[in-house]
Amino acid sequence: MNRAELRRAFDYMAIHIIAQMKPGNVGPGSVAYPPIPFEIQVRTIGQDAWASVSHYLHYKHETSFPPERLRDLYALSALFYLADVHFESLKAACVPPLQIEGAQAP
Repeated sequence: MNRAELRRAFDYMAIHIIAQMKPGNVGPGSVAYPPIPFEIQVRTIGQDAWASVSHYLHYKHETSFPPERLRDLYALSALFYLADVHFESLKAACVPPLQIEGAQAP
């Protein structure tokens, strides 16, 4: 795996949604929302922690981050990913699914 593939494999994995308000939607005081795009990020607790750590250590300082330490950075990313996977597995095994009134079971 080359460096670019390694980075993509262990980089930030949150879901990003670009949206904007529908024309005619109004806020407080009946002020119309302008059609300015905004971003919604959906991420797990582990992804949020990884985003904070990597942003602090690497994202804004990419040119000065020591290349010999990238392996450690990617290893940390993999650990956050594994924590997410295991937390989700534990949740599935221990927490009953949310029951929504009127919903049909699959």
